[in-house]
Amino acid sequence: MGKVLKGILKDSKEFYEQEKKSIEKELSKLPNGSIKKRKIGDSYYYYFQYRKEKKIIHDYLGKSEPKELDKKIKKRKALKKELKKVQDSLKLLSKVK
Repeated sequence: MGKVLKGILKDSKEFYEQEKKSIEKELSKLPNGSIKKRKIGDSYYYYFQYRKEKKIIHDYLGKSEPKELDKKIKKRKALKKELKKVQDSLKLLSKVK
C-alpha cells in the first residue's frame, strides 16, 4: 500500500476517533430515557422514564408536554445513530493494514 493511501487512512482514523470523543462528550450531557404520557381520568400526565441500575424510575413532569426535554431526547437518539456509524467506520479502518 502506498504512502499516500496510508496517510489518508491514518488521517481518517484520527478524524473518526476525534468524532467519537466529541459525540460521547455530547451524549454525556443529554438525558438517557424517554417521556411517557399517561391518561388518568380526563387528563394527561407526563413522566420521564429511565433506568437506574435495574430499576425503572418514573419522574413526574406535569400536565404540559415537556417539549425541551423531548428535543434533548431526540438529539440523543440522533447522536447514538451517528456514534454507531463512527464506530463502524473505525472498525473498518482497523481491519486495513
